[in-house]
Amino acid sequence: MSVQVYSSFDALPERVTAFAEAAAQGDFFRGLAWFRTVLKAAVPAGDVLRLYVAEQRDQPVAALFASERREAGRLKAHMLLGAGQGLYSTTYRPLLDDEHGATGLREITTVLADASPPFDVLRFGGLDPRAPDCAALLTAFRASGMIVQRFANFENWSEDVRGLTFAQYVARRPAHIGAVAERGCLGLPVTSLRFELASAGVSLAAPLIDYALVDLQSTTPPEAHPDCIPETARAAAGLGMLRLGLLYIDDEPAAAQIWIVGGGKATQWRQRHAARFAGLPIRIALTLAVLRRLFEIDRISNIEFSRDSSDVAPDWLDGCEERAGIIVINPRTAKGLLAAVRHIGGHWAMTAARRARSIARRVGIG
Repeated sequence: MSVQVYSSFDALPERVTAFAEAAAQGDFFRGLAWFRTVLKAAVPAGDVLRLYVAEQRDQPVAALFASERREAGRLKAHMLLGAGQGLYSTTYRPLLDDEHGATGLREITTVLADASPPFDVLRFGGLDPRAPDCAALLTAFRASGMIVQRFANFENWSEDVRGLTFAQYVARRPAHIGAVAERGCLGLPVTSLRFELASAGVSLAAPLIDYALVDLQSTTPPEAHPDCIPETARAAAGLGMLRLGLLYIDDEPAAAQIWIVGGGKATQWRQRHAARFAGLPIRIALTLAVLRRLFEIDRISNIEFSRDSSDVAPDWLDGCEERAGIIVINPRTAKGLLAAVRHIGGHWAMTAARRARSIARRVGIG
């Protein structure tokens, strides 16, 4: 088993890109187009790509995509950050082969534990704590002699809608949503109302401008990395997965939503509505208009809302799952130990550090 480290997606051999796309299983947020986008547009300047790939007999079995950051935070720590950080991912998973993926992941974490200069802290967010690949990641880091602290990251709302019609789905929703659906968008007290849906095969320039206009008029805090929005839309459109919904009132963009559809799952990734139309149920009307298309044309089987829509998710979806994060601390560096004291307490941290060093000596990486 060998581990290669790449600093560019363009440098990945064809066998690695083929492995990564197969492991993504049609999920945009696990595919290379997404990783390329988020690790380019949603990280601070100065971060360096670190793409770890474990191979057995020249066949990829595990991949971990992240970014390296020097002198991070008050501790000026050397960090590795998974692509699931921030407000842009709905989930993050290492890409693993069914048979040898866990072994490959242990080889990658051993390389990370033995890096020079050493990493002080590693952080991964958006993990599904019930998934085998999450358990494999925690096990691999602990086996490499690191201290691993799990934390609650965010709630991920979704609903299985297999076998449901659009009308049956709406019937499950609260009365205020049903009321808008019953009278239709044309029931809004305006002289002119128009709905558009941009997807693959159309120019995105005008729809993205209109999305930006709505965003400017919304009360939502500004994006931390605004370039990530159009970059993600273009990446999804290139794969035929984008559904950008726009609602116009008197030819002015009033509400906008970015949905990403793949593998039967529809994710409401971004939603914005102009504050001056706040007295109208435009957010509900646009969501219903997009969902009708997704049910009737895309034949979706699952709906998911990103963290961007968590304030209204309970009205639209009946399932909620925890997404977890992990802080991985290197007990063999001073900054790592300081981070351990800060995050998990002095006595526990020192006990864990002694245990981690013992494990490291046993596996030969101390």
